[in-house]
Amino acid sequence: MSVGHASTTYAGSGKNQVRSFLAARFAHEPGTSFAYNISASHMLSHIITKVSGVSIYEYLKPRLLDPLGIEDVVWEMDNDGINMGNGGSHMKTSDMAKMGLFLLNKGKWNGKQLLNSEWIEAATTPHIYQHPERTQQENENAADDGSQGYGYQIWMGRHNSYRAIGGQNQLIMVIPKYDFILVCHSSIGDEAGFNNLIYDMLPSMSSKKIKADKSFNLNKTLEGYQIKPPFEITNNSKVAMTTRRFQMNENSAGIRNILFRFDSYGNCYLTFITSTAIHNIPFGLNNWLYGMTDRTLSMTRGGYPNTMGVTPVHIAGICTWTSENQLSAYYLSMFNPGSTETFQFTFDGDQLKMEIKVPTGPRLGPPGMQQAETARYCYDWDKMKD
Repeated sequence: MSVGHASTTYAGSGKNQVRSFLAARFAHEPGTSFAYNISASHMLSHIITKVSGVSIYEYLKPRLLDPLGIEDVVWEMDNDGINMGNGGSHMKTSDMAKMGLFLLNKGKWNGKQLLNSEWIEAATTPHIYQHPERTQQENENAADDGSQGYGYQIWMGRHNSYRAIGGQNQLIMVIPKYDFILVCHSSIGDEAGFNNLIYDMLPSMSSKKIKADKSFNLNKTLEGYQIKPPFEITNNSKVAMTTRRFQMNENSAGIRNILFRFDSYGNCYLTFITSTAIHNIPFGLNNWLYGMTDRTLSMTRGGYPNTMGVTPVHIAGICTWTSENQLSAYYLSMFNPGSTETFQFTFDGDQLKMEIKVPTGPRLGPPGMQQAETARYCYDWDKMKD
């Protein structure tokens, strides 16, 4: 985050991205100015691969992942097969907790020192601050976590905490003073509020057992946190079709055909056909339908190929007939928290109009993350003969 570029230079993928990074002009002396720059993190992955001859995943597996018992890791790659050094790694929540414990224990695991404790100390110490115009004391006394500094790919926080943060604020938080680790696989809408909640609870934390509150109803409480679809659910559940196929001309989405299939309950099973693959997405009528899809990248946000056996991925989808000839559908990915798509299909005789809405609200993550532009993608289709 202090390589000297004025801002992130995340252009292209693979070798093109390396060229873009190296060609970018330096606005500051390296190490003197903070600027959120995920390209720099990905360059580390390229360097390790270049020097070691293996991917960063292959390098870490026998040295870190296997000793910690971390399996089923999926790590996305750029177009040259280089693991993304700035994200795209997926593992179980319990395995993230192991990573947090590994850091808390200064690189020791089951009595064996896997990584130099002095390096852990350095990695979890601020080497540059987001607001260099402030004094160190002003940064440390700031009332927000966005001023506490940055270590080695790790963000510092208040109460001498530190965090490894992923997209949508998925995180591993460590607070050594309280012997405390928190991991989260979710899309946190209020990062500051979430952190404040944890900090507010710190004085109450204890190893003593607490008495159960028999009046507390967990299921009822959780009902208030259900994810709401981005459209009003209607009672119009009549399905006038069982199967419909549409085709379209060349388009930026690369989709050739689209197929709608409806079961007796009105649930919709949507199929996109491209030149290289067939993608299925299930939607429950007026209710969430849990299923799987091999479509990991949305049309509204760019991404990189997941070439490490990541499909199919679990999703939840819901749809409703917002009018007699208009079907609205929404799904969210359980593989990439915060990754969603909202479709609106309007049927007019043999014509179909499809609109894809870009997710509203901020993209969550480390300070400075680029926000998605507000836009709609519109496509027109023609009905195919049965």
